[in-house]
Amino acid sequence: QILRINIEISSKGYRYTPNQAQLVFQLQRDMSLRYWVKNDYINSPSDTSLDGAIMKHGVTIDNNNIRNIYMGRWTVNFDDSTLKFIFDDGKFSFPGIEGKYVELGSTSMNLQKVVFFDSTIAGKNVNLKKVITTYLTH
Repeated sequence: QILRINIEISSKGYRYTPNQAQLVFQLQRDMSLRYWVKNDYINSPSDTSLDGAIMKHGVTIDNNNIRNIYMGRWTVNFDDSTLKFIFDDGKFSFPGIEGKYVELGSTSMNLQKVVFFDSTIAGKNVNLKKVITTYLTH
């Protein structure tokens, strides 16, 4: 979303990369996080019912249900609502995710990053604001 004087002038959605779409992570109270990829489920948390509907159920997060579980860490700044997820296990890494949380739930969250930049519109210099919202859900 690109804004000029808080009025939207452009908006475009992007799909997750294949790697991003495979990522699953779980935050721990000690500020560590465990992460894995969906392809590593031994026992899937999703089943299909007889009528074709997808049903989700929990699986224990351990090596009996997931082939590879990696460790990372997370930080939070409650003063400015910033969350940062760091996937830096030496064996398997993903780019970090960072932003201000605008919605926080038990199975989903929305994070936003705001960037200001200069551009030109109709030959005039303008200052624009770019808002990037990342939707994460399980």
